[in-house]
Amino acid sequence: MSIATSFDPVSPAFRRDPYPAYARLRDEAPVQQAASFGVWTIARYDDVTHVLKNPQIFSSSVMGGAAMMSTPVRSVISSDPPQ
Repeated sequence: MSIATSFDPVSPAFRRDPYPAYARLRDEAPVQQAASFGVWTIARYDDVTHVLKNPQIFSSSVMGGAAMMSTPVRSVISSDPPQ
């Protein structure tokens, strides 16, 4: 099973030790859509920095406040400037 189909950031195993999954994402699927949630994951520092510095191209507004949670939460991840 590929990391793109098995990546589950809310699983107990991931929460116990996320670092092997992060390493696999960086190596095998640095930019991919997480099958379990439909959100995009970006695993490499330079790519994340590029996305965060270009909100006119990459907007977080579609997340509606942390798509992985049953109750939306306002956070840096789900906000665009100037918030």
